[in-house]
Amino acid sequence: MHSWVAAMQSFSLVKAKRVPRTLLQCEDSDEEPQPSTGPETIGAAVDHLALGNEAAEKEEYSLALRHWEEGLREGSDAPHVLHEQMSQVLIELDRPLQAAKQAELAVEAAPKWAEAHLTLGRARLCLRDWPLARGSFAQALHFQPDHAMAKMELEELDAFIARQETRLRPGPLPP
Repeated sequence: MHSWVAAMQSFSLVKAKRVPRTLLQCEDSDEEPQPSTGPETIGAAVDHLALGNEAAEKEEYSLALRHWEEGLREGSDAPHVLHEQMSQVLIELDRPLQAAKQAELAVEAAPKWAEAHLTLGRARLCLRDWPLARGSFAQALHFQPDHAMAKMELEELDAFIARQETRLRPGPLPP
């Protein structure tokens, strides 16, 4: 099975591991994407996706990024997957601005792909942009209502925002 979907499966360990344990631990940061034009993805780009996924599993993030960038240069039929994977790794490397940019490119390439919106939300969490993060999680749920991670992260963010608002409310004025 030589397609980008097969290559995506090899990266699932990193995806499962990188989910933030708490709202603000972004550095610890599943729907299968659909091919944009079919399974006839350009062979070299698929190889770069698989090689990048393999490197990411070994936490060789710089190497993973190089492979995915090369896949983009060679014209992958699934640029959204490459951009989304790059965003995940950039979150791991504590480079949230670059992570957000890559996630935005993934969303631009596949606007209805819930996983891209979820990753964009996570990058925006790392930037502490709560409203935009919330919007990204909501978009992920819009496109895939049963996306458990998007639902959980949206609920956690809403609870966090509610706690912040409670903390910031002024108390009663002294007489």
